[in-house]
Amino acid sequence: MNWIWFLVRITGLAAYLLLTLSVLAGIYRHIPRKKAPMLEFHQIIGQVALLGIAVHAFLLFFDKYEPYSLTSVLIPFM
Repeated sequence: MNWIWFLVRITGLAAYLLLTLSVLAGIYRHIPRKKAPMLEFHQIIGQVALLGIAVHAFLLFFDKYEPYSLTSVLIPFM
């Protein structure tokens, strides 16, 4: 069983879902009530999502199923 393959997919999916939550929180923040807590939530979720993207990109270098180079990680669909 290839654990790197699973970790790459899990971190990619988690980062995608966190980015979606961050965008929705940013949109919801413009509703005129309780702006401060939603802004803080939006920023924290965005930072966690960026961390997830970084872990996902780092793990791609160790994936044996599909070898990735630095340019293919930094430029998607290359």
